[in-house]
Amino acid sequence: MVTPEVGATVVGIETGIGFTPFETRGDVVVSSAVLADELGLRSVDIAEAMGRASPVLLARVALATERIDVSSGVLSVWSGPPPCWP
Repeated sequence: MVTPEVGATVVGIETGIGFTPFETRGDVVVSSAVLADELGLRSVDIAEAMGRASPVLLARVALATERIDVSSGVLSVWSGPPPCWP
């Protein structure tokens, strides 16, 4: 039996983790993303929801990790605070 190395690409498929709007604890998301980065996963995706600003959490993940890709499937203009206009 052949066991692939952690973070290895198997048949051209790369793996990552994703968080649904039900996970609202930012510290859990960031620590999970750091672990995923250390294990060699490719990406982390964070869905935006009421009460959680995805861009802020994505920035926290990007600052805490070294090489993992970060993304959000949808950014809702209705779930966050109003923008600051000049």
